[in-house]
Amino acid sequence: MTTNERELTEPVDLCTPGGERLNPAARGWSRRPLHRANLPGGGAGRNKRWDYWAVLGGDIVVSSVFSDIDLLGLADVYWADLTTGASGGRAIVTARDGTIHLPEVLSSAPLVVDHDLLALSIIDDEGTRLRAAWTEADGRASRLDVTVELPAGHESLNVVIPWSDEEFNFTSKHQARVARGELVVGDCRWEIGGAAGDAWVCSTPAAAVGRTTSGGTGAAVRAGPGRTSLGCSSARNGRKERASPRTA
Repeated sequence: MTTNERELTEPVDLCTPGGERLNPAARGWSRRPLHRANLPGGGAGRNKRWDYWAVLGGDIVVSSVFSDIDLLGLADVYWADLTTGASGGRAIVTARDGTIHLPEVLSSAPLVVDHDLLALSIIDDEGTRLRAAWTEADGRASRLDVTVELPAGHESLNVVIPWSDEEFNFTSKHQARVARGELVVGDCRWEIGGAAGDAWVCSTPAAAVGRTTSGGTGAAVRAGPGRTSLGCSSARNGRKERASPRTA
């Protein structure tokens, strides 16, 4: 099937100057993120901005999210051992006070929060580093440290999905990016990538609907200001081992 979707090659604003409508020039797709989610604040719950990552390492699954959903902020880390069924992590919710903030341009600023026993950072610098430290509900100290490589010339799929001129979504899909690092929960450790086997990432940024702002890796919103970012990463063949006192 042949389509006539327009390829964008220059930076473009997602919204019209007032942020109320989709910018006609933003319709289309690009091989790297070019959209600026220029949406003013105050979306009354209709704008969502997030950066989400899911890491699959053989028998271990880990996800993290950094999200501004307009009326509040949300950050969390979740893990599950597919072999034993054990799971854990920590989620926090913050007031609409700027504690969790995502920029208009993807990857243009670090995403950092340290609140209520969860410290999470997502930082882009020749790749993406996901770092988190938290306390499990049972008191175990836990941490995640994963680096997602960004090869030279790597292409992503960035596209605006317009349901209407007032309701739309921008998303950015990143495929086949190698991930390496570790997950530590109490005295257990899982290696991701490296000696444990290949680890791959797919990341999905999106941007919003109507008056919306998107930052980090993505955004999705209904008319009203906001920003969003979304990403997901997958790793194969993670290896679990007991953590030594030095690495726990």
